[in-house]
Amino acid sequence: MGFCNALFLIGLVKAGIDERYNISNIDMTISIISPVLFMLNFTLLIWAFIVNKNFETTARVQHDRGHKICDKNPYKYIIHPAYLSAKIGALLWPLILGSIF
Repeated sequence: MGFCNALFLIGLVKAGIDERYNISNIDMTISIISPVLFMLNFTLLIWAFIVNKNFETTARVQHDRGHKICDKNPYKYIIHPAYLSAKIGALLWPLILGSIF
């Protein structure tokens, strides 16, 4: 998650610099499609919340609470869908703000 946070902050700073100095000219279709992709990405995160009743931001098993490893729906294909969602979201934010990095 530290990598995701750093990527997110770097993307925002880069987007601000791009906007300020008009460095990258992004096509309007990318600016329109990016929020749609972001919302689809967000549905992956919500799906992970719904399916896993013991959802956490870390990948650990809580034996004291009777936690079992979730292996249904998105967890069947991805170990922790929230990590994937955070990485995709960090890549989409600058595009939403009109920057290419």
